[in-house]
Amino acid sequence: MKKVILIVFFLIIIIGMAIAGTQLKEGGAIVVKTMAYGSPSNSEGQDWLRIVDAFEMENPNIDIAYELLYGDAYHQKVNARLASGDIPHLAYMGTMGKWSEPWQAAGQQTDLRPYIDANFIDISLIPPMGPNGEIWEIPLGRVEFTSILYMNMALADSYSLTQPVTYDDLLAMVPTAQANGKNVVSIPHSAPNFVENIFFRPVYRTP
Repeated sequence: MKKVILIVFFLIIIIGMAIAGTQLKEGGAIVVKTMAYGSPSNSEGQDWLRIVDAFEMENPNIDIAYELLYGDAYHQKVNARLASGDIPHLAYMGTMGKWSEPWQAAGQQTDLRPYIDANFIDISLIPPMGPNGEIWEIPLGRVEFTSILYMNMALADSYSLTQPVTYDDLLAMVPTAQANGKNVVSIPHSAPNFVENIFFRPVYRTP
């Protein structure tokens, strides 16, 4: 296994929640059919469960009827529900690939701009997602717009490499690292994502 100079700790793409309509339950309660992402054993799922419990306690007339799924199981269920016409009112989605394409193909993206509370969310910070400036989903509060890098200083020092400040600095490390059979960046993901393909490909893959 190659040693690496920089290790990316995590990369989180912009993913949020999108909404569309509700239905009434017998007795007058409002039912919000939801597809949530996570599991009871990870932080995403645990956060979701806490949010739902707190929300339903404050709003006893609203029932969040959710499915909590993680990984491929979530995407498979999204496709199955869209195909069967069992459309959730609220769902966890993103702006690209498998996070958005099924919803777009099914015509199930709703422009949320009229529903966003400007006193709570600065809409200017949410990039437009549709051709007319539509916002299909509200990014989650813990979105990261950069990656956290840990540097193997001892290894870098052995090749007279200094801590990079800019992307160009990072690229400049590549020839020395590759000449010594090392990678500049290691990204611990089971499959490539858009950040790797666009931003890090010139750094961690040999041309």
